Amino acid sequence: MKALRINAGSPIELIDIVPELQSYQDIVQGYICTCSFALLPPSQAVMIVNDEGLIDGLPENPYASCLRGGLIVGNALIVGVCGDEFVDVPPFLADSVSDFNEQIAALLDEVSHE
Repeated sequence: MKALRINAGSPIELIDIVPELQSYQDIVQGYICTCSFALLPPSQAVMIVNDEGLIDGLPENPYASCLRGGLIVGNALIVGVCGDEFVDVPPFLADSVSDFNEQIAALLDEVSHE
């Protein structure tokens, strides 16, 4: 399954993962929960994050936070949704990884110079 992985402190990358709970937990390093993000309604795609990331003191994830439009800590994963199932990330998101990384890097650079 195609997904976007956003490790804390790293740019977004397109990866292939096994669509199993253990794969998601391994990436976010703990129990998972899903949240919506600014680009799509939750009926099309969701961000998978660590359910206890704040409690565990995981580091801020600036790339995931920009896509979410709110604070995300720890690693994150973006997957598509079809009913109750996780599926391949929507193609336009997969095709936009380089653009997202450039835009977010520029935004983060601008904010750090203020």
